[in-house]
Amino acid sequence: MSDTRTKRERQKLSAIAGAAERLFCERGIAETSMDDIAEAVPVAKMTLYKYVGSKEQLLDHVLDALLEKGEADFAEMLERSPSPLDALKALAQYRGMDHMNGIFVRDLMRLYPDKAKRIIAMQQRIVTPMMERLIFEGQQRGQLRKDLSPHVVLLFMMGLKDFVARSDAMGGPLDLHTVGEQLLSILYYGIVSPDQV
Repeated sequence: MSDTRTKRERQKLSAIAGAAERLFCERGIAETSMDDIAEAVPVAKMTLYKYVGSKEQLLDHVLDALLEKGEADFAEMLERSPSPLDALKALAQYRGMDHMNGIFVRDLMRLYPDKAKRIIAMQQRIVTPMMERLIFEGQQRGQLRKDLSPHVVLLFMMGLKDFVARSDAMGGPLDLHTVGEQLLSILYYGIVSPDQV
């Protein structure tokens, strides 16, 4: 779809999508109204509907921006990393999507499953092959244990990510970031070749 909007219109749409993203991530999609978004921008509600016909269309713009940012961030991390191990460390420490909390993800999966499939598709198209390649290259360079299947390591990493993302899995005094970092540390030292530790 070609965008025939002027620069000013694109900037306004970006401001609307940014406010919506912030509110969706703070409150959840279900608990954020179009009135809330219009007030946060700030624009008149009529102006909001001029730029986005519905909350669902606005969610599409938010997801477009999130996916574009994720792809760009991953490409930059790969470009800056001198080795597969460095790239895996950078990916493990990535915090660019931390604001997407469990409420946002849960609402997305429950209320908009077709839109949630876009994130899954990006993971299958970009993230999964990239991670498997990094793991394989790390094994070939002797940085990662060769006795582990890259596919199994990736499945384990994704399982940890999904577990940590579930807000109901959290309990006790540790916060989500602390638990995530410690699980990644356990994973990292479990797959790294002994001479690399």
